[in-house]
Amino acid sequence: MIRPDRFGFFATLTLPDVEGAVAEAGHALDELGADGVVLLANSKGVYLGDSAFDPLMDALNRRSAVVFVHPSALPADPAPDCPLTQPTSCSTPHAPRSTSRAPGAWSAVPT
Repeated sequence: MIRPDRFGFFATLTLPDVEGAVAEAGHALDELGADGVVLLANSKGVYLGDSAFDPLMDALNRRSAVVFVHPSALPADPAPDCPLTQPTSCSTPHAPRSTSRAPGAWSAVPT
């Protein structure tokens, strides 16, 4: 790597294959020197808090791994009358009002 002081990488794990994800986490973190791992918020409608993922969470916890949870598609169709589940003109999902209380924070829809 040209600038290891400025660049790193996160490994994407193979959920819902828990056994494969545990093996890949070990390889990426222990052998390749990954800075952390990426997990989707749900895999086929099964969320990360499900006990099926406990072996992976235990393996990540033993390594004090950094985990980036990336939002993923909801396992159901959006509610037709809920503005929070409708697409916006932005490339990422945002509530119709600012979700930040910071002064000068960007808002998807003027409040």
